[in-house]
Amino acid sequence: MSVFFVSLSWAQSDRFEILKKQRDDAIERAVAPINKRYVEELEKLVRVLTASGELEEALQLKKEIASIKGLDGGRSDAPSGDIFTEEYLIGTRWEMVEGGVSQELEFQKGFFTTRKKDSSGEWVAGGEREWVIEDLGKRQIRIFWNSGERVATLTRRFDEMHDGRHKLLRLEE
Repeated sequence: MSVFFVSLSWAQSDRFEILKKQRDDAIERAVAPINKRYVEELEKLVRVLTASGELEEALQLKKEIASIKGLDGGRSDAPSGDIFTEEYLIGTRWEMVEGGVSQELEFQKGFFTTRKKDSSGEWVAGGEREWVIEDLGKRQIRIFWNSGERVATLTRRFDEMHDGRHKLLRLEE
């Protein structure tokens, strides 16, 4: 009897997480156009304040804009427009093919893990490598490979990444 109860609780927990994610996604979709308009109006006001020499006030508004866009370290589970944060990448998986060999990368906070297929075709751990945000506005990250550092840039749709030698495709969750 208790085994059934544990399984039921686990199933309910999964359902709760799905419902919570659906709610959060709906909120993000509803808020995104409001924030976009708000930022546009703030940017107009910044130009007016700067032109009139009210630089301290303009600076305060720029901080508000950065906060709304997520450029101040705020959390954003999915980018909206040009919003890109470290948290967006955490938990995402990417595939890179180099010389006909496929490799999977999964981003974690401060590092990413790699997996490759062994001679029997089974996926095996390939190790951990570091990464950091290089430039939020340009959607660039610095990746520390064994062969040196590279800067990778995400496309506008956030589904591809290029680091000069490689193209990485985002894998569906």
